[in-house]
Amino acid sequence: MPLFLQNIQHASALEAGLILLPPSIAMVTAMVIAGKWYHRIGAFALIITGTILLIIGTLGLSFLQVDTSTGYIILWITIRNIGVAFSTMPASNTGMEGIPLNLSGHASSINNWTRQRFGSLAIGVFTSILAARMLVHVEKLGGDVISIQQQAFTLSVNEVFIIATLTAILGVPFTFYLKAKKRIVAI
Repeated sequence: MPLFLQNIQHASALEAGLILLPPSIAMVTAMVIAGKWYHRIGAFALIITGTILLIIGTLGLSFLQVDTSTGYIILWITIRNIGVAFSTMPASNTGMEGIPLNLSGHASSINNWTRQRFGSLAIGVFTSILAARMLVHVEKLGGDVISIQQQAFTLSVNEVFIIATLTAILGVPFTFYLKAKKRIVAI
């Protein structure tokens, strides 16, 4: 999104950061709320709600145009970020609850390592898709060079968000595994 804001909408780095600030504040607030609700309503309700919000927010971002308003971008990133907050923290907590106390340090490091590696992999895959699709769109579009590049980049970003939406949808069945799992309480 910062690349779209800076390269296509010609926002400065500061302006792009200010546009992305409200969604980030919403995410922090949602994480605090998720932490308070975790023991009250359970991980399943938070994770399924978060995943649905993540899907809706990501899908909303797949309809960008060169002249999309910043309000539109802020709205959908905020919804997406709230979904991330409601889904990741409870999922991480639920995973760690099943680990014996003497192995929790190892489990935490493996969890962090896995999260970082898959995050890096996702960035690499989505960047490769963005670049490959941009070449396809440049060949298909007509007009002046700057217009073609802006339109091709925007269409490619939309396709990346569609793929991200489909990936999030694939995670929904795993959420129901948490609902079926019975919690073992040690006395």
